Amino acid sequence: MTERTYGELLGLALALLAEGQSVVLDAKYDRVNLRQQVLQTVGKLPISVRIIHPQAPVELLRERLHLRTGDIADATADLLAQQLQQWEPFSETELAWVTTVDTTLEPAAWELGLSL
Repeated sequence: MTERTYGELLGLALALLAEGQSVVLDAKYDRVNLRQQVLQTVGKLPISVRIIHPQAPVELLRERLHLRTGDIADATADLLAQQLQQWEPFSETELAWVTTVDTTLEPAAWELGLSL
């Protein structure tokens, strides 16, 4: 199911890019193969590509998830340990696109390295 969902997300992104729209793929992309599929596809296009990798201490992530209510996301504090365990580190080739963001800082202090 995951590969199909991520494949459909990529297909929608490509359609929007073809229309000249900017796109953010807002999903966890915790596996190398999922990230590589996107990078291999969009890396050939004349667009700017970034992987924004938000970081915060686990305790803060857990607190933020406990405070989260009333939205469509299925992220919960109960799933956090499992998600952290399943995370596959960035490969050497992916690192060229990665910008790590310390989300303990105010958004105005984030250095995203984006150019539009």
